[in-house]
Amino acid sequence: MNEDRNELLDLLEKISNSITKNQNSAFDYNMRGVVYFKLNKPEEAIQDFTKAIKIAPSVPDFYFNCGDVYLSLEDYIMAQNYYEKGLRLKPDDEEAKYALADIIMRTKNEAMNYYNIGFEYYQNNDLENAIINLEKSLELNPSDLILKNNLAGICFNCGINAFNDNNFNKTKIYWEKGYDFNPNDEQIVNNLAGLYGNLGITNFNNGEVNEAIDNFKKSLNYKKSDVAIKYLATCYEVMQQDGKGDG
Repeated sequence: MNEDRNELLDLLEKISNSITKNQNSAFDYNMRGVVYFKLNKPEEAIQDFTKAIKIAPSVPDFYFNCGDVYLSLEDYIMAQNYYEKGLRLKPDDEEAKYALADIIMRTKNEAMNYYNIGFEYYQNNDLENAIINLEKSLELNPSDLILKNNLAGICFNCGINAFNDNNFNKTKIYWEKGYDFNPNDEQIVNNLAGLYGNLGITNFNNGEVNEAIDNFKKSLNYKKSDVAIKYLATCYEVMQQDGKGDG
């Protein structure tokens, strides 16, 4: 075993010397990446495979090699990405097709596991941990629209809980997260617009004109409101009267 490692280290030194002389050799970067991978140095391997791809983006094996490293790290999303890119260049590569099929199956299973864990938390009314696990499921299966809508609903409920506790910063975080999952959710849109509008009114009444303007603008980004528009105009008038406006 030590002899094999010593041979790899000798080879690594030779390839590195070659790269020093010619830093545009995709072949050398790829070969050094292979050696790094065998030496259990995945980060260095990925860096070299990425450099090889940048120099020669039409070589499928560079993508497959990078996919192999990510697969070993159980980063299925990145592994799938590189295998798919390689297969576009070499669609008949059986090993890559098998690896990709295996990744897709693993990803589905892992996504389902996170979904089940998240749903169990949800049933136990542990909404925060439900969101954490359901987000992990969504990362592995980003096209799941039903899951996105469910996450938006859970985030909305978390925001309601925070609102009832007068924790408005946490409310904003949850509702904005819910908006990211489903920007067409009317209850999230309406509540975000209302929340920022009310914060703007509070700022205005406290003489915090700049903060009020920021919050009224955010409110209007979610939904048009005559009240927010009038307050915003009044804020600008106050700033001009105080000599703080831009004219």
